Amino acid sequence: MGGIKNALSSRKSKLWIAITVANEQIGDRAYSEYRFETAMQYYTLAKQEAGSIFPTEEKNKAVGRIDKKIVATRLTR
Repeated sequence: MGGIKNALSSRKSKLWIAITVANEQIGDRAYSEYRFETAMQYYTLAKQEAGSIFPTEEKNKAVGRIDKKIVATRLTR
């Protein structure tokens, strides 16, 4: 039973990573089109979703990367 639980947990984490990256990319596209408010919305959403990523190392990488983009967007607006 533990194997199934681990497999489901791993799959769930991979889905959260994919969702996080997708929203981050939408934010990147908005940023490149000078739509900074939209970019900020998607970066914030991506950061919230990154909180569901396990293992913690993956979560920390995603949050750190997104935090840098949030700061850059705030300074650019």
